[in-house]
Amino acid sequence: MQPGRRSEPGVAVMRSTLDAVRAAFQAGELSRSEAAVRISAAACAILRVPLTSLWQLQVRASGPVLARIGGYDAVLAQPLVEPLELEGRVVRDYLGALRGGVFACDGLEPGATAAGWPGHVLPGSFRSLLDAVVGINGVILGLLCCEQRGGERRAWTTSDMALARALANEIAVAASRLQREASSREVLDGVVSDALAQGATGFGATGAGASGGGRQRPPALFS
Repeated sequence: MQPGRRSEPGVAVMRSTLDAVRAAFQAGELSRSEAAVRISAAACAILRVPLTSLWQLQVRASGPVLARIGGYDAVLAQPLVEPLELEGRVVRDYLGALRGGVFACDGLEPGATAAGWPGHVLPGSFRSLLDAVVGINGVILGLLCCEQRGGERRAWTTSDMALARALANEIAVAASRLQREASSREVLDGVVSDALAQGATGFGATGAGASGGGRQRPPALFS
């Protein structure tokens, strides 16, 4: 086990899930949203919450945008794959409210909002919210969002927050590893493609197969 990585059963389950998702994702067996659904489903079970989702932070000319990659509703046993984006001042205010990598609300009335809450669920559909930053070296890649729905509030404990943060850290490590492997494959593919092109040119061959211009970038979860 790597130094500093937690060994609680829930974290170990998430780590195993991420290994399986990463392998399937690299093999082209899962899309980004499908990978996010599987990760979210595991988070639902580990944190014992009805709904979780993965969001990507994108920086555009208009400002920061939160885009949902995918999620899972454990009550309905239903994946959440419909694209959803949040932007503008509410996102900037919300990012400023992420203290210590966690944002928690446990007393919202149905239909109410809270300062800094981005409204990434329909108003009135949840009572308590716990979000954890997915980030590497101080750079925010996205968020793991956990929602307690129905009439019952959930008072998030320090253990809940620590576990959510630990799961988000595991997701960040897996995403970073996937990105590094994708970059390595891209470089290797480029070297092989160039070598083949040079060899083909030496024999007087031409055509699309002798050029690297059609190379596709390997997939990344937070691309």
